[in-house]
Amino acid sequence: MTKGMLGKLPLSEIQGPRDDFEQKLAGDDGEMWFTEFKRFLRKEPTWQDVFDPGTFIGAGWRIKQKINRSFSIAEIDFDKVSFETCLKKGESWITGKEKINRHIKEKHILADAKIGQTLLEEEGQKTLEYLYNKKGITWFELLGTVLLGPDNCSYNLCLYRKSGCWCWRHIRLSEDRGNVAPSLVLSS
Repeated sequence: MTKGMLGKLPLSEIQGPRDDFEQKLAGDDGEMWFTEFKRFLRKEPTWQDVFDPGTFIGAGWRIKQKINRSFSIAEIDFDKVSFETCLKKGESWITGKEKINRHIKEKHILADAKIGQTLLEEEGQKTLEYLYNKKGITWFELLGTVLLGPDNCSYNLCLYRKSGCWCWRHIRLSEDRGNVAPSLVLSS
C-alpha cells in the first residue's frame, strides 16, 4: 500500500469522516450507529427506520435521547407487549422523568417514537385497533425516545384513541401521569 493511502483513497480524506464515525460510536446513540453500520456492511438499507421529529412533529424538534434498544427490534409480537404505569402502591401520579427511571431500573424495553409513527401510519391502523379491541388500550406513551422541543423542554410521544381513530400528541416529561397513561413495553 502506498504511504499516505488507504487502498486508492488518500488518508487525508478518510481521517475526518473516520474520526466523526468514532465519535458517534462513543456517543449516546452509539448502539444505533453501530447497528446501522453493521447493516451497511451487509449492504442492507440503513437509516430508513429512524424517527425524524422535525418531519413528524415540526420544525425545531429533535431527538434528545434514545432510552434503550427498541430501535433494533425488527418485529414486535403485540400479544406479548405490556402496558406499564410504574406507579407504586398508594401512588396516583408520577412524572414522565421518574417513570422512565423506574422503567430503566426494571430493565424494560420501551417502545420508541418510530414504533408509534409506524403504528399510526399503518393502513387502517390495524394494530392499534387490535390493541383497543383485544386489550382495551386507548392511550399509551412511547418513552423510548426523549424529544427536545423548540421550547428546550423534554417531551415524549403518546398515542391515543379519539372518535374512532388514533392520534398522537407530545407531553412534557415534567408533567404527571396517572394509571390511565401506561407505557408500551416490549418483550425482549
